[in-house]
Amino acid sequence: MAYAALSYPAGNLADHLRPSTVYAIGLGFFALGYLGLALAPGLPLAIAVLVLCGGFNACADGVGRTWISNLAPGAAQGTAQGLYQGATGIGVLLAGVRAGLSWGLRGRCPPGGVPLRARTVRVCHTKPTGSTCPGLDEPSLARVHGVR
Repeated sequence: MAYAALSYPAGNLADHLRPSTVYAIGLGFFALGYLGLALAPGLPLAIAVLVLCGGFNACADGVGRTWISNLAPGAAQGTAQGLYQGATGIGVLLAGVRAGLSWGLRGRCPPGGVPLRARTVRVCHTKPTGSTCPGLDEPSLARVHGVR
């Protein structure tokens, strides 16, 4: 419910700020959400902290896709979106499995797994001249697709 309620405001914010800024806010929600789950003494606070996880999804899903589509050249939109979705999916899976195992084995999750998502996703910056994302420039994408 938090994801649904916060998605429109996050998208609107991305229209007024850079998508990278809103995405970074989403990563902050992610870190706070997992830290909150790690430190939550019981179920009621853990459920309340899940709102932060919804804030992460709201700031990262649509805004992240928009950001990637702005960075990637037109002919590589599918490749760029696939790389982005694959990397973020692996990061969320690893963080979720670690948190679940830690919670089940010890009663709560130690905060050591918080930065998994941030380490998994390569954050790119946009310059007026184009993308500075390694691997998403025209020559690299041409090699991936076998075009000379």
